[in-house]
Amino acid sequence: MPVPSFRLALASLPYPESREHSVALASQAIADASAAGARLVAFPECYVPGYRAPGRPVLPPDPAFLEAAWSSLGAACARHRITAVVGTERMVDGALHIAALVLGEDGAVLGFQDKVQMALEEDGVYVAARGRHVFQCGELRFGVAICHEGFRYPETVRGNVPSAGEIGWRRSCDYAALFEPSMDLVSSGVSQARRAATSFGIP
Repeated sequence: MPVPSFRLALASLPYPESREHSVALASQAIADASAAGARLVAFPECYVPGYRAPGRPVLPPDPAFLEAAWSSLGAACARHRITAVVGTERMVDGALHIAALVLGEDGAVLGFQDKVQMALEEDGVYVAARGRHVFQCGELRFGVAICHEGFRYPETVRGNVPSAGEIGWRRSCDYAALFEPSMDLVSSGVSQARRAATSFGIP
């Protein structure tokens, strides 16, 4: 019996010139990924509005801008019938969290995975969150681990897989990779969403 396959894209994009630029680039990557036949596209850590790294000027957190940006990207997902995992940030009870926003192919918000394990350089900028979540895209169930959560705290990846039953996902501001236990399915180095599109079997 043939194993069903699932095609996804990893959007390795240039650092945005502004928060508005991040939305424009992400919207185009959604269109490119869909045109390449992907059913899901993932973005770098905090791509919208931009990762708050030293030397990278990003405007102060703006919940109104983020809501509008998420709505715009949701509309792009609905227009191109593709699910997206968008690296972003969000304010929760006055705390700024690094987050992955999951948008369904109908544009609906499926939920957030906030970063639980922070890098030392992120202390004082972002606040660690709690809890892990599983998402569904068609027949694929998956969890998300953000940046060094996946390689410094491997339990964040392993913990997703038994719950999801399919795959754990690690994403960073430099690259995105997919993991099953002890298996690197996709590595970094692609520059556009259409070039990053790949397929894998679902057990």
